[in-house]
Amino acid sequence: MYINPGHGGWNGENDRNIETLTHALGDTLGFWESSSNLSKGLYLRDLLEAANATVYMSREDNRSGYRDNQYLPDDQQITDTGYGDRPLSTIAEEASANNVDAFLSIHSNAAGSTSAVNYLYLMCPGNGGEGDQNFRDPATKALADAAWPHIWNNPLTVWTHYTATNTKIAAFVTSYTVIGTALTVPGFLSEGEFHDYKPETHRLLNEDYRHLESLRFYYFYCDYFGADFPETGVLCGDVRDAHERLTEKLYTPYVNGSKDQYLPLNGAHVSLYDDSGSLCGEYTVDNDYNGVFAFWNLEPGNNTVVLAWEAPEGVEAAARYNVYRDDQLLETVEETTYTDTGLEAGKTYRYAVTAVYGDYETEPATETVSTVITGIEQTEQALTVYPNPTDGLVNIELAEPIQTIQVYDMNGRLVLRRDHLSAMRETIDLSDCKPGNYLLKVNSFTYRVIRK
Repeated sequence: MYINPGHGGWNGENDRNIETLTHALGDTLGFWESSSNLSKGLYLRDLLEAANATVYMSREDNRSGYRDNQYLPDDQQITDTGYGDRPLSTIAEEASANNVDAFLSIHSNAAGSTSAVNYLYLMCPGNGGEGDQNFRDPATKALADAAWPHIWNNPLTVWTHYTATNTKIAAFVTSYTVIGTALTVPGFLSEGEFHDYKPETHRLLNEDYRHLESLRFYYFYCDYFGADFPETGVLCGDVRDAHERLTEKLYTPYVNGSKDQYLPLNGAHVSLYDDSGSLCGEYTVDNDYNGVFAFWNLEPGNNTVVLAWEAPEGVEAAARYNVYRDDQLLETVEETTYTDTGLEAGKTYRYAVTAVYGDYETEPATETVSTVITGIEQTEQALTVYPNPTDGLVNIELAEPIQTIQVYDMNGRLVLRRDHLSAMRETIDLSDCKPGNYLLKVNSFTYRVIRK
């Protein structure tokens, strides 16, 4: 494989620097297409090499290169074409000389306007004009056709054009695409999204979001070349405020009626549990206004979502709660937790909870969660906790001496602690705790306990 992460360096015009809510222009920690492309390319390289593929890279760092000379002063001109933003013809010749099975140039697009535009675009070597269907060879067209559904399958973004079957794949001869006549092996350039669609700009600040694009490329190559797919999967989603719209200039315009109109919740804490109630992972959303979370390398298992919420404060206690999935009522419950099981892998689900007072139902809870199910890790646990849910007493059994027991509420406050223990079975009393969800930590094990 040959991977070309497009561009290179920190030259604002050539390397596509976009201002965001958290990063001013010129901030190298903000969005630059050059560094975004590199992040995707390096992670894809790691995935491919772990599967015993041979991978060539046009660059492995974000230095400026020969193509940046027009932006550099005379005394900083670069003559070496072997690093950074290299000549496109040199990159194509290198891929062709190594006779690779597939060439990939990773980019993101820009509309250069104030309209809300975001779609995938695959650009292939052609025989004639620019942007037509006169492809150079059947192998290249077949490669792009096979890639499209994998790369397009991004449930965390909002597409404005095209579908899984209505594609945007075209052929070029020269253009700016690194594809000219020097490239003789099958390959294409991917404009994976529009980085100046502001909600997408903010998503691209999240490393896990960029790596999910790399993973989609990897799935495509596994499918196309008949390699084994990974035995583990990813569960990802985003957390937004269903009642507050983000109208800041640096975030708009967004697609009307889409999830992008709602405020992403910075710093949201997401916990992942298996179906036995054991904690599999925790994720704290970044502060870059994307709401993205992702849990990686999860074993196949029962697909389960556990919802937990705080009871309303300052008002009469709610008699019950309505739990909705995709705007359809699932169940009415009296406790502040609900477990939804039997979910379909690869599908996106959206949950909301309302409080019910007599005949009155409130608006949905502020934190409405959208999540994509691909599998939740299940492991054989040495820790046994029962009964769960509990009225108060909780029995704890461990296959090793219990040394410490700690119980935290969902705000991270320590509500119970016992130290200097040595037995393999202990009992704790949560009778003084309010009904709700708690995290039980026993030695190095973590478990979710529900106080009824």
